[in-house]
Amino acid sequence: MYVKIKTWKRMEREFGLDKDGEITCKGIFLKKMEKVMPEDRMIDIHKYGKPYDFGWQSASGCWEISRDMIDYEVFKIYTIYGERYNIGKKSWQNNEKK
Repeated sequence: MYVKIKTWKRMEREFGLDKDGEITCKGIFLKKMEKVMPEDRMIDIHKYGKPYDFGWQSASGCWEISRDMIDYEVFKIYTIYGERYNIGKKSWQNNEKK
């Protein structure tokens, strides 16, 4: 499942920082995670289990992703007979499955 991760500034406003300067959401969004996050912030995650719900494998390692780090689910762009179709996005907060 592809998702877009919230920006650092947005998560900092929503959750604040801990004493080490990391984002304090359900999980912990580390400064190291921000450095390896793709520019468009869209990542492919897989079901992981509690307490973090999802995992993300980047080139620099495996990371745990909590639901509150996710902005929205991304649907892929498909090309059919040369025509591009953007399926769009689905708001994560409104359609969150527990």
